[in-house]
Amino acid sequence: MSSQAGLYYGLGGTAATIWKAIGSGTTVGELCGALTARYAVDEDTCRRDVTEFVESLVRRKLIGTFEA
Repeated sequence: MSSQAGLYYGLGGTAATIWKAIGSGTTVGELCGALTARYAVDEDTCRRDVTEFVESLVRRKLIGTFEA
């Protein structure tokens, strides 16, 4: 939910898996390793799609970024 925008976002399937992984500190590499083992997707496509999804969450201000 975005309290600033007054919007509710529902996530299911792979998006929910990615959301949970973000919250637990899983790296993109670890996440894609799990996703490629579970679904018929290659590593490059997985990395691209996960990165695009995460960037869309950042643009919508649903998650933030930080420097490690």
